[in-house]
Amino acid sequence: MHNRSASAHQPGPWQYASGNRLTQWGQQQQATRYQYNHSGHITQKTQGGTNTPGSPNASATSYHYDAAQRLVHIEQNGQTIARYHYDPKGRRIAKTTGQGSGQTTTWYIYAEEGLIAEINEQGQTQKSYGWEPDSPWGTKILWQADHGSAATKTYHYIHSDHLGTPQIATDKNGNQTWAQVSEAFGKATISANASTEINIRFPGQYYDQETGTHYNFHRDYDPSTGRYLQSDPIGLNGGVNLFSYVEQSPLNNMDIYGLQSNGCGAAGSLFKPPDAPFGFDFLHCCNSHDECYGDCDGPSKRECDLQFCSCMADVCSMQNQLPKRMLCMDARDIYCVAVMAFGGDAFRNARGDCNCEK
Repeated sequence: MHNRSASAHQPGPWQYASGNRLTQWGQQQQATRYQYNHSGHITQKTQGGTNTPGSPNASATSYHYDAAQRLVHIEQNGQTIARYHYDPKGRRIAKTTGQGSGQTTTWYIYAEEGLIAEINEQGQTQKSYGWEPDSPWGTKILWQADHGSAATKTYHYIHSDHLGTPQIATDKNGNQTWAQVSEAFGKATISANASTEINIRFPGQYYDQETGTHYNFHRDYDPSTGRYLQSDPIGLNGGVNLFSYVEQSPLNNMDIYGLQSNGCGAAGSLFKPPDAPFGFDFLHCCNSHDECYGDCDGPSKRECDLQFCSCMADVCSMQNQLPKRMLCMDARDIYCVAVMAFGGDAFRNARGDCNCEK
C-alpha cells in the first residue's frame, strides 16, 4: 500500500489507521501524531508530549480548509502562522505570514510553465523566474532573479537533476550561489554559504518555510514523511494510496499537480510501462501527454494521442544508428497503440472534473 514502515532518519514505529492514514511516527515523547477530518485531510499535527495538544512540551499545528478542500489557514499553538488565497483555477495567488506588525503578504504570478514572479504588498517584484518555453507545469526552471532596486536584478542560473529538481545555482561567472542536498523524498538541507533563497523543489512544488511543507498545486506535500497532508482529490484514479507521493518512487516519477504520479502509464494501473524502454527516453513525451489529457481547454483525445506519438518519433529520429532507430520506432508504435486503444478511461478521468470532454 506504499506506506513507510521504518526510517533510519526518523527512528520509531510508524502507525496507520484505515484508508492508509498515518496516525503516528517516532518514539514516545518525540512522536508526531495526526488527526483527520471526514474528507481525509490532516487537521492537526501534534509533536512531542502525549496525544493531547496541551500536554507539556507538545507543539500543535492546526490545518483549516475551505469548501473546495484547499488549505487556507494554519495555526501553531493557537497562533495563526499562515493564510493562503487561491484563484478560480486553484492556483495559490497569495500567502500571508507572521503576526501583527510583522505580518507580510506575498502575491504569486503564473504563466503556462509555472510561477514567474513574487510581488510584495507594495506591488514591487521580489523574485522572478524563467522556464523552458512550452515545458510542462513546474518542470524545467532555468533561472531565478532576485530584485533589489528597480534597476537591479541578480540572476541565479539553476542546474537541475533528471526530473527537474534544482540542485545547484550559479551566477553569471559560474560561482555557486545556492545548493541543496536532499533525502529521497525531498527533505532538503541548504548549503550554509548560500547567497540566495530558492524555494522551487520537486517539479511543481514550492517550499513554504513557515510549515516545512511544499505547495503542490492541488495539495500540500510533507517531505519529512513523503506524504500529502490531504487525500487525493481524484480518489482512486490517482492510485490505491490516497496520500503517497508518486507511488513511493520519487527518484523516477514526479507529480506536478499533486494528483497522481507523472510518467508513462495510467496512475493506479497494475502495469506501469517503463519511461525509457530500451534506453529511449519517452518521459517528457508521457508527461506532455498527461498534461494534454488534463487540459480542460485542450485538444481532443485523438489530437493528444497524435502529439504523443509525434513526440516519441522525434526521440527516435535522434538515434544515429539505424538498428537503434528501428527499435525505438517499434517501442513508439507499441506505446501509440496502447494510448489510442486503451486511453479512453484515463482521458475521461482527467477531463471529468471540469466536465469538458471533447
